[in-house]
Amino acid sequence: MGEAEEAPEGSSHGEALELLMSMASSSLACSVSQFPAKWQSIKDKLQQLCCSLNSLCCSVSVDGNGDDEEHPVLVELLQSASATVRSVHVVASQCSDGSYKGGRLRLRSDLDNLSCKLDAHMKQLKEMASSGVPSPSKAIVAVRPGVEASVGEKTFYLKDLFSRIRIGGTVQRSQALGTIRELLAEDELCAKVVALDIDDGITFLTGFLESMDVCIQEEAAGAVAIVASSECYRGMLVKAGVIAPLVQLLENTDKASELGKERAAQALRELTENSDNVWAVCAHGGLTTLLHACADAGSSSKLISSSFAVLRNLSRVEEVKMFMVEQAVVTELVKLSQKKEERGSCQHGGDPVTPSVDIP
Repeated sequence: MGEAEEAPEGSSHGEALELLMSMASSSLACSVSQFPAKWQSIKDKLQQLCCSLNSLCCSVSVDGNGDDEEHPVLVELLQSASATVRSVHVVASQCSDGSYKGGRLRLRSDLDNLSCKLDAHMKQLKEMASSGVPSPSKAIVAVRPGVEASVGEKTFYLKDLFSRIRIGGTVQRSQALGTIRELLAEDELCAKVVALDIDDGITFLTGFLESMDVCIQEEAAGAVAIVASSECYRGMLVKAGVIAPLVQLLENTDKASELGKERAAQALRELTENSDNVWAVCAHGGLTTLLHACADAGSSSKLISSSFAVLRNLSRVEEVKMFMVEQAVVTELVKLSQKKEERGSCQHGGDPVTPSVDIP
């Protein structure tokens, strides 16, 4: 099955919306026999999304001059919504013609993730409809609080940063995400603010993992990895659909940077400390992707170390460990570990740069 057509970057609001609605219409015509309630919910949300986007684009055309540069947030919303609708179309088409190969567990996860993304788009649309489509030039920038600032000051500033994420273009979003990551690293209480005090804070971070901009990917992955280090927020991340894009970042050799992959692997390492999340990683092809990361001669020592750690976490679930043994994964890990240690000894005077395999 060929991929759905993508809108050119320079296309107008109307052209991008027309293509999105065409993909949505094709998706609605598909039949997904498994999880009918989930599929019906997605169909309803698709229809709501198209209607809301159409209304917003019409209001911008009437009230403004139609210049895309004046409304970067609308442009990026159309791009992100189109990507989601495209994913819905691919899954629906594969289920309809019987070519979907992911299995029941993977399909349920895919449908839940798509539903969550549609919810996030609708929430952003409602905010834009109620407050108008803002222009970055009119935004008031708050002053960054110091390291010793109160939680209240940091909460105010974090909310301002997420506002900039909503209204800014690519550069503004990358800068805001970088600052969010720095604040999360400075104070563990900031993770609580992002998770509990900011509407859809976790969902926004998760969504940016799928950005086409490498810098945004890197900053989002870094922020997610820090939030995932707190056990109490791992469930929120998984519910927001974070595992699939993290695995995709690791396997995307063409469009993801080494830093982005390192941070994605670190996030998976934190998430799989909870055995409940192991199956989700496996369902999205994480086992194979992690093995490739370990075997790739171009992988950094940090990426290899984190990937090995994730594999160890996966092996703590008995069924997964048995599968790894049956598929000779353990033997392959030992070989990879020996090769990496030999290479590290040559490069660092006998000190290996990768951990030994410790499969229970």
